[in-house]
Amino acid sequence: MFPERRGHILRDLEPRWLVTARVDGEVVGALTYRIEGYGGELVGDDLLVTGPVGRILLLRFLARHVDQVSLASVLVGADDVPELWVTDLAVRTEVDVSFPRRGAPMARVLSLEALAGMAAGPGRVAVEVVDDPFVAGRYVLDGHSGQLEVGRGDGPGPVATLTVAGLSGLLYGVLDPVEARLRGFGTVSDDAAAQLRLLFPRRIPYLFADF
Repeated sequence: MFPERRGHILRDLEPRWLVTARVDGEVVGALTYRIEGYGGELVGDDLLVTGPVGRILLLRFLARHVDQVSLASVLVGADDVPELWVTDLAVRTEVDVSFPRRGAPMARVLSLEALAGMAAGPGRVAVEVVDDPFVAGRYVLDGHSGQLEVGRGDGPGPVATLTVAGLSGLLYGVLDPVEARLRGFGTVSDDAAAQLRLLFPRRIPYLFADF
């Protein structure tokens, strides 16, 4: 896609090392990193592992640099708990959100019918989605079977009026129904909020792309 000279420029722009962890010849972990000088920081990218074995092997590799760097940093998943990886590990976890380069994660529902069959809790509620060209309409959401059932139209039970932003936050498990109301993402009665909490309990979503 690019001329060879551009490839050299891109490779040399910010050089990194790559370490892999293997068990019986199979790669179980990988990390790209750079070292910012003697006594500086070892800056790692995403800590990619298939399980605890790969993670501990990469942590051992990082620990071997204790006489070269003062700090090692890596990117981990939102549901990781580094403070429990090793006994008495001195660790600091933080989230870096800044604009316009590092915004918070975003999600957007484009079709409610396409979500039928996803795992859901034992709740039932009618939802009217407003002000959206793709999802606007009245739906009945039911999770008593353990999977989300989506129907069009009216149904018995409480009704919530939501924007697609509020609906997306609830589906991804990052908003409480009351938060949706407080942030201007819709009108949710107490009865509807109780059913929505059952349907979509709080979760830490799995993010697979950073762009």
